[in-house]
Amino acid sequence: MATYTGKQLSGEGIDNPTLTAGTQYTFVMSIPTDLSGSGYFTMETITDSVNEYDGKPKNAIGTYSDLVNIPAGALITSSYVSSVSCYRKPPTAVSYKFTPTVTVAAGTSKMRSTGGIGLELTP
Repeated sequence: MATYTGKQLSGEGIDNPTLTAGTQYTFVMSIPTDLSGSGYFTMETITDSVNEYDGKPKNAIGTYSDLVNIPAGALITSSYVSSVSCYRKPPTAVSYKFTPTVTVAAGTSKMRSTGGIGLELTP
């Protein structure tokens, strides 16, 4: 299990760990009690120098399941990005499970959040 604080995930965020193809990972976002409104957590493939994905790995392709406290439409995915809106009314955590289609190599995506939202990531 890896735990990341909202401070670590703020701004540019941090590099992702390796996520092995076919392994199910649980992403649990902890929502601070002082969050007013909403924040988000996102994992995005790192772009090139002109902010494009050309030739970059499609790290967000896979199966997303078991959404907990995530409203309909609040989990957005593409080939390169997964992002979830987190609301503080009243859950203290939201979660989903992700099973990548291909192995997501360490350091090829950034994980980041707003609103002080932290992350617990378990295989």
